[in-house]
Amino acid sequence: MMFQNFVSTISPLTRLVGITVFLTACGGGGGGTPGVGGGGNVRTPETVVFVADKEVDNVRELYAMQDDGSGLIKLSGSLLSGGVGLFKLSPDKTKVAYLAMQDTSGVTDLYVANVDGTGMLKVSQGLGPNADVYHGNTSDAFWWSPDSTRLVYLADTDIDEIQELFLVNADGSDHHKINGNVGTTVKIGQAQWSPDSRYVAYFVRSRTPFHSGYAVDRIAINTHDTTIGGPNSVRVSGTAAANRTDWVNQFVWSPDSTRIAYTSFENTSGVRELYIAIAGQTTQQSRVNVPLTSGQGVLFRLYWSEDSRYLLYNITGANPGGLYTHDTQNPTARNGVNISGSLASGRSINRFAFSPDDSRVAYMADQDTDNEIELYSALPGVANSSIRLNGVLPTDGDVTDFKWSPDSSRVAYVADQDTNDVLEAYTAAADGGSASIKVSLANLTNSVVQHSRFSWSPDGDFIAYEVVSGDETGLYVTTPNDNLSARKVSGNAFTSQSRFGYQPYVDEYFTYSPWTSDSRYFIFSASINTTSPSPNLPWLLYRVGIDETQPTDITGSLVAGGSVGGFDY
Repeated sequence: MMFQNFVSTISPLTRLVGITVFLTACGGGGGGTPGVGGGGNVRTPETVVFVADKEVDNVRELYAMQDDGSGLIKLSGSLLSGGVGLFKLSPDKTKVAYLAMQDTSGVTDLYVANVDGTGMLKVSQGLGPNADVYHGNTSDAFWWSPDSTRLVYLADTDIDEIQELFLVNADGSDHHKINGNVGTTVKIGQAQWSPDSRYVAYFVRSRTPFHSGYAVDRIAINTHDTTIGGPNSVRVSGTAAANRTDWVNQFVWSPDSTRIAYTSFENTSGVRELYIAIAGQTTQQSRVNVPLTSGQGVLFRLYWSEDSRYLLYNITGANPGGLYTHDTQNPTARNGVNISGSLASGRSINRFAFSPDDSRVAYMADQDTDNEIELYSALPGVANSSIRLNGVLPTDGDVTDFKWSPDSSRVAYVADQDTNDVLEAYTAAADGGSASIKVSLANLTNSVVQHSRFSWSPDGDFIAYEVVSGDETGLYVTTPNDNLSARKVSGNAFTSQSRFGYQPYVDEYFTYSPWTSDSRYFIFSASINTTSPSPNLPWLLYRVGIDETQPTDITGSLVAGGSVGGFDY
């Protein structure tokens, strides 16, 4: 969607599968009344970075401003053609990297600027007239190191149409290629930094000529050690037997940066299994899942616990399908505890995640009733420890999404628990010790809670959610303990045809969060569509406080036909 700017996953979110601001200080402290930071100090606004065609229609440039609409500055330089494409804030929120055609018409380069408007420079180097920093439709073009000092990016600098990985400091120094030699049958894929910013892991695809094109039959993981310098690519995933493929389809770093978990078909044809590799080592792969048979496999998405002890994975297929934890401290190489209990044939785990403190795992599955997705929690490392968290669902009812509270005590979820096809928001105690509580507006009849558009405030005191498709369309805030305080904060200008956009995803399930870091305000983009079909009114930026009922347009002036694109803060 046009208003999204996807950002790379960084620690502590490095335990998630990765292949998904301010001028001086971010936010103004937690708690307190709106406009006041911790200790009674005046709140310091956060800086919003966004792209918009403010000056020339259809030419999107990069800007920064305070979240109250003040202090607008342009960050990008003069554009020769096109507009600013993908951009990403550095993890420390002091810099922004972006793609644009600023220096050479028709050539997309990578630039870095400080969010205070200083220090803009081109950091990509050596791009020829037909070369580009990769700028496809995803975020797979460049990645900030977790310590915000360096970037790696993909570009066809040396060979036209052959993307390779380059590393550069944020100030443009120490620029060099990090992958080994490639040819026309090798393709370098997306990268992922280790949490300690030492290693870069990336996909290597070997392509075999097949008739008029290529068939991808080998996908491996290589790592580059930034402490050595120069190209030092080391393959860390294993090699399959001749009659099988070492097709790696996902990988994720352990939070302590020592290991990489990945799934591939290295040992048994047609059976995707789970492996752990050691960073920078070529011969220390270990298959760690419980023994599997034909028809079974480790499904997509892996999670590490924050202490790097447990690896959470899902087995699908014939019994014993279910949710497992591998204990890296167990001396048995292939071990696993089925924490969900075995699922009946044809049933599956929908999604799952550790709590922020790693004390429990929440997951969605049709564990008790076929084709009825419900919410459960279980203890890591404890077999058959699952408990159901949602209330009784009507026939064909489903839980559609969930989010952990910041303190890990509760889980918020969306479900048609009370009325079929009417999605509402609820919370439940993570240990199942109390009944679930509806927290969204009562009696939603012609409207529904958007299942992917709800989030906890950073301090855990509130839940924001979006209602769509009816008279109640808008953004709402509520407490996690009842729905008596549920209230609309987006005003009455947004009709059933309006659409909302929030800051980029913060995990691989595209969890949007409109909150400022002090839990006092929402920042969101929206299009006020008043008729159907939509007249394509522009997207604008807004801010609203949790005790307010009318958002403030903080966009500033736009050229006729102008609109805000992606934004972050």
